[in-house]
Amino acid sequence: MRNFTPILALASLVALTGASCVHRGPDTGSWNGMNESTAVTTNIHDAPPEEHWLQEYTPEVPPPQVIASIDGRLLPGYYTLTLQSYCLHAGTYAPTAGDGYLIAPLTGAKADVISQILKRSVDNPQVEQHDIQRLIWGIEAGAGFDEYDPVFIVRVRPVLGEQELAGLAANTGLRHAWGALQGMLPSPLRDAASFYSQLRSTVTSATTTFEQVERLAVLTGVAPPGPGSRDVPSGAWSYIGDGIYMRAFPQGYSTTTAELVRPARYALVRDGKGRITSFQSGPFRIDTTYEDRPYVVRPSGAPALPTWLFKSIRLRGPGAGDDVVLKGAGWVIPAEQPGASLDAAGPPPGVAPSRLPPLAEVQDVYGRAERVASVVRLVGESSHVDQGVNKQAMADAFDLDHYMRGLWVAARAGSPPQGDWRHSVRVKNAWAYAVCVLEGNCQYPVTDAGGVDTAIEVDLTKHVAVPGNTGKQRLGLSWRRR
Repeated sequence: MRNFTPILALASLVALTGASCVHRGPDTGSWNGMNESTAVTTNIHDAPPEEHWLQEYTPEVPPPQVIASIDGRLLPGYYTLTLQSYCLHAGTYAPTAGDGYLIAPLTGAKADVISQILKRSVDNPQVEQHDIQRLIWGIEAGAGFDEYDPVFIVRVRPVLGEQELAGLAANTGLRHAWGALQGMLPSPLRDAASFYSQLRSTVTSATTTFEQVERLAVLTGVAPPGPGSRDVPSGAWSYIGDGIYMRAFPQGYSTTTAELVRPARYALVRDGKGRITSFQSGPFRIDTTYEDRPYVVRPSGAPALPTWLFKSIRLRGPGAGDDVVLKGAGWVIPAEQPGASLDAAGPPPGVAPSRLPPLAEVQDVYGRAERVASVVRLVGESSHVDQGVNKQAMADAFDLDHYMRGLWVAARAGSPPQGDWRHSVRVKNAWAYAVCVLEGNCQYPVTDAGGVDTAIEVDLTKHVAVPGNTGKQRLGLSWRRR
């Protein structure tokens, strides 16, 4: 009977070191489906479905706020930051402009170790990014503590805790057994062992520059589709938990721009005609009154398009100067709920012609509203939340989009202070919360929509940017700024 002891021993080493079968494709120079190091196993199949509806979030709002703090605590809002990122997939192609990435949980035998290193990197900016990257590649390759240049260990010591140091020490004892087994392995496993041995010796050598390590770990050129690849558009959104959504735009493997949306809780009051008369979200409140009858735009040969004109808009916010009243500006299209007759002709009494919305603008709003309604309906129809909640959240999502646009028009017409723009953005953020409710990711009904905003801590090190093309690099993230 054939002796399988060497293979069983190899399996034990694989489990302990985080290395696994690798085979280099002879034609393309890429890695096939066996290229996964078990140090990090996250791939595109671990990513949740793309959140298509969030593509409707970004138009017509100011650019996202640039995150000034790096403590990882987010208030409701739309944020962006450019951060240092790290290759977690040695031997694959670097990302290029336009690549599609989703966000997935960090998993694998060394996931906790890498997460802790990236977390400590934020508080230790003196540790160079290329040293952290070199350390991560060494972890992928199963490098032992005694293999590293002592000067290098001193440099990266601030990002290494006792658990990580113990892991490096454990790898030392396994290395000699790995070398003894290498000659007994079948060809694909020999290829694997050869690559990881080369990567390990290159990463740990005191005379090897980072550029030399990078040439081995990062493939350049046009990446062929890897096995199990998936078509992911650039800028795709992912749900990462706690009611927060995120997307990533890699600029090479070492720099990634991340955008995050934390939808805002809200509460609405409507009148008997289905119009929003009060909006509350955290410290932001809006009270609106309307003209008594609608103004109906009648395109030639097309259905009439009714609108409600605002009579007054009162804005209140967290600042002492945030109490603002706007009069005679802005309008919305009707809510979907049944309301008063919309067959009136001509403008409401006392409304000047200059206050009336032009035909082209009304048509644009109706077109936009139908597109957004289609997206919201698609989410609602696939929702598994309670039908009563589903119906109300859909109605809120329809109306909040119209309402945001009406406030936008009023703010644009009156050239008001900056606070008014923040109110419009907060309404749009509440729209995202309504859709989040439809998905079952946010709580409804909201019982604490008012008062002071509370922050949620987001640990980026627990998430990985994963490419739709599995032949490209997945990227480790943290709050460490570029």
